[in-house]
Amino acid sequence: MESGKSVKYVLLFSSNTQKYTSLIEAFRSKGCSVNVLNATNILDDHKNLPPDLVLFDREYENDMHEISQTYGDLDLIPIAETETELEQFHGNWPFFVVWSWDSGHVSLLTDRLIRFFQNNKESAVLNPINSDKIKLNILKDILLSLDDHLRLSDALSTAARYFDAIVPYDLLFFYSLWSDNIVLLNGESVSPRLKDAIHVISKNYLLEHASDMINTIPDFRYSDSTDPVEDEGIRDSLLLTFPGSGRFSGIIGMLSYKENVYSTENFMFFQELTSGIEKILKHIESIVRKKQEQQIFSVFDQINDIAAIIDLNSKQAYINQFFQNLTGVYRKVITFDELKEFFNQNWDAVIKSCIDEKKVYRHKVFIGKHIKDRLVFDTVTDRFRSLPFIENGLILVARDITDNQRVEDMKADLISNVSHELKTPVAIVKEYVSLMADGIGGTLSEDHQEFNQIISNNLERLERLINNVFDVIKSEKSKRKPQITKIDVNGLIKEVLDLFKVRYSSKSMTLKTEIGDNLPYIHSDRDLLIQVLVNLVENAYKYSNEGSEVIISADVPDNKEFCVAVKDNGRGIAKKDQDKIFQRFFRTGLDLERLPGAGLGLSITKDLIEQIGGEIWFTSELNKGSTFYVKVPVAGSQ
Repeated sequence: MESGKSVKYVLLFSSNTQKYTSLIEAFRSKGCSVNVLNATNILDDHKNLPPDLVLFDREYENDMHEISQTYGDLDLIPIAETETELEQFHGNWPFFVVWSWDSGHVSLLTDRLIRFFQNNKESAVLNPINSDKIKLNILKDILLSLDDHLRLSDALSTAARYFDAIVPYDLLFFYSLWSDNIVLLNGESVSPRLKDAIHVISKNYLLEHASDMINTIPDFRYSDSTDPVEDEGIRDSLLLTFPGSGRFSGIIGMLSYKENVYSTENFMFFQELTSGIEKILKHIESIVRKKQEQQIFSVFDQINDIAAIIDLNSKQAYINQFFQNLTGVYRKVITFDELKEFFNQNWDAVIKSCIDEKKVYRHKVFIGKHIKDRLVFDTVTDRFRSLPFIENGLILVARDITDNQRVEDMKADLISNVSHELKTPVAIVKEYVSLMADGIGGTLSEDHQEFNQIISNNLERLERLINNVFDVIKSEKSKRKPQITKIDVNGLIKEVLDLFKVRYSSKSMTLKTEIGDNLPYIHSDRDLLIQVLVNLVENAYKYSNEGSEVIISADVPDNKEFCVAVKDNGRGIAKKDQDKIFQRFFRTGLDLERLPGAGLGLSITKDLIEQIGGEIWFTSELNKGSTFYVKVPVAGSQ
């Protein structure tokens, strides 16, 4: 505690003396006398010894107004248990204690309270010319406040009482570019129109003085005002920035309803002040970052799965202890390229999904050259939000599911073998049903023909079911390396069209294309793309009415992606079913009633597309139709 007028006598109004025992002892350890009162009329006994500080909880707030009128200018400080309780206080108190924050470090709290008392007494006699002293007091208040809770707007509010000793203002604000939040430092709320006015003033200031920060201010408006600055009556402003992209990045500003209030001298003073604040912020931010980094990595190393935090700017990855033990690379930081070698997945698709589209990317990763010895990981990647030491990053967590995968493979082998063995007897029964229909075994009566047709129809249904199950197992089991070949896109689409000419004409349906004549050649897996398109065109046929139209459109934008869409105007998909449409064996109620199938087509299609790093999605409206979109990465060449 610095020299100056000292706190000698403190009064605490509370019915819960035991709760604040640590605070009372902290004051007494600094040479202060403390009395706890639970009734305001007892204050008469202390009239000859007026207190330097009066602390009170919410129960006594109304009494404090009377005490202030009766006993003159006292430093009154409310104590709230939480921030929520603080909002329930009616007065606009310049200083306050939130016990849930401060109870863990009462020594620092008492220093702040004593400093508050000293600064209040000094500010009454501050000479505006004594700018160095004012700067020192402001920086001192900010430093003490930031030590406590690291919120710059609160720290500036604590120091704001010194600002008008230098220059008058009607509004004093802090605009956090980190959180896009505007705070009036006197505690008042910010109206939508005032927000717009501060946005306009701040943007104009940055345009002239810090153009590299201009994109941090959004363009949208909160009010209907076309000229919010004029409508708010703001005639002059003085703004300064805290540069950077960290949590303290922002603008502090003074606004006046009068013209020509702020001079060059004012600007120079606050520029020097801002420079001092910036040094404090950098120092504290570095301490905070180190502390938070230690906390994060302490938790990080306790994860019993592979975990990596990826800094996309520095191309580095922080890996946890489990990752190190598995790979034998005993370093906390590896290069992004080293991580890519270990997790051989489509990282361009990962970054696009997580950073650009803000989606979680989930994928199975197979590690190892030989199927018997390879490890299988269920890998989830997401962008890392609000990490203090990484501005542009990803977090990857991978769980070893090798044992589960082996069980799944065994189940798949069993189902595959059963499906394969079922094909032979089904084929034989179908052949004999066909012979009977042809009259080889004798002429069938009309009833026998009807029964024979029912048998034939259900055999075909059984055969489709077996083939669908077999396709699912095959797509899961193989996860084969894509067979990349040079593909003529126009020829690929034509081949699919030819497969469906007869079927579509049987329902008087039209199958059209909307593609350019000179689409470039691409490099991708031809068989896989044909199977995907066949599945989608088959679905469009199945769910469309007679005489309707199906359109296939395709493009290769920038020779980087093959994009195709299949649009129908059939029955569509109800909203309640849309999030389940790619699940295996899922069928809508209408499907179950009217259409054959096992509900595996779209599930197989999605698996196939994901094998080559692509994606599938759709839009649909019930009774109006659906459009399925596919996008896969390609290497294009003319």
